Amino acid sequence: MDGDHALAHRNALCRLNGAGAAKLQAHARRGQRPCPIFCAGAAARRGQYGRPAESASGSARLSTRKARNHLRGREPLARNHRCRGTALGRCAHEPRRRARCTAAHQAQGLGLCAPLCRGEFVVVYDAEDRPDPKQLRSVAAQFRRSPEVECIQARLCIDNADQGPLPALFAGEYAGLFAVLLPAFARWGTVMPLGGTSNHFRLETLRRLGGWDAYNVTEDADLGVRLARRNLRTATSVSVTLEEAPVRFKPWLGQRTRWMKGWMQTFVVHNRRARRLYADLGPAGFAMFQVTILSMLLAPILHLGMFPMLVWMQFDQSNSFDSWNPWWLACLLVLVLGHGTAMVVNMVGLARIGRNRFWAQQLLLPLYWLLITWATLLALREFLFRPFHWFKTPHLASKRRRLGGFRRPAAAE
Repeated sequence: MDGDHALAHRNALCRLNGAGAAKLQAHARRGQRPCPIFCAGAAARRGQYGRPAESASGSARLSTRKARNHLRGREPLARNHRCRGTALGRCAHEPRRRARCTAAHQAQGLGLCAPLCRGEFVVVYDAEDRPDPKQLRSVAAQFRRSPEVECIQARLCIDNADQGPLPALFAGEYAGLFAVLLPAFARWGTVMPLGGTSNHFRLETLRRLGGWDAYNVTEDADLGVRLARRNLRTATSVSVTLEEAPVRFKPWLGQRTRWMKGWMQTFVVHNRRARRLYADLGPAGFAMFQVTILSMLLAPILHLGMFPMLVWMQFDQSNSFDSWNPWWLACLLVLVLGHGTAMVVNMVGLARIGRNRFWAQQLLLPLYWLLITWATLLALREFLFRPFHWFKTPHLASKRRRLGGFRRPAAAE
């Protein structure tokens, strides 16, 4: 009996020894693999209109079982419970720590928490974002492959587009921007307007740039221009972050008004010294900067004047269809090309993310642009009288799609 006990005890020790050796070998193998050192920031705010705040930050979205295979470090570092401030996910391999900051809006919160960042890279998420669990690992690998790249913008996709025409049009707009236009801007090496979330930076580069502008209500747009002025390359990633579009008109209008006002601020600030801007960007970059922002700001105003002009030209006998007036033909050509190009860009973007079923809603783009015109006029008034007012977009609890429902290129899998 004693011999049996001794044999069992010896076998148990052997099993434990083997398991321990296997675990040590696994740790050694993991230590040989490059582990990205990220600070993940998530904009968090207190609920508005009597609604509770978002319960999870962007960094918490990365705390899934699938994400833990690609990232170490999941505890939130800081949360702003007063407003849409900043919450930073703790750095990988750093001790668990928490901090609390208070800021009037996101740009100020990012500036307050930037000194707390550690590691090699930093990324910003909105509280309602749902990033791909593999995003940090894939972006870190992209940084390693392209040492000349200083900023990487992940692809943003709207996941509640089936909740009405407004979210569907918003989804088409995002698809055209992040799946078609921004990759083209990155290939051309021109000024690239960053999205307000899923921006990945090299931390040292971000600090050399001075961080975010605390007085610009679209701090991402200003930062994208400053990257281009320093001749720092910005790239895009096929990794997907799911975003929530406003379902109701009032939140959409407030958000779009802030965006248009921020572009006005960016245009005015960087054109104060036009010669220096020209020297920094070069002829092609300077022209692209002016065309991109001016078209964004002036197109809604011109779109508003299109409808009265069409009515006048229809009832004026000298401008009828039968007369083939060159002015009428020129206006009709601009109308068809402008609307047609925008619709094609949106549809191509939707096709690239596997959302072809929202093509029909893109036919409502002329009406959608009238709403953008309204937001642009409100933005002009706020630019003159309330330049630093930040509308905090409320996000309701809505039906959200899973990340796997979006098509991604094979390189992102």
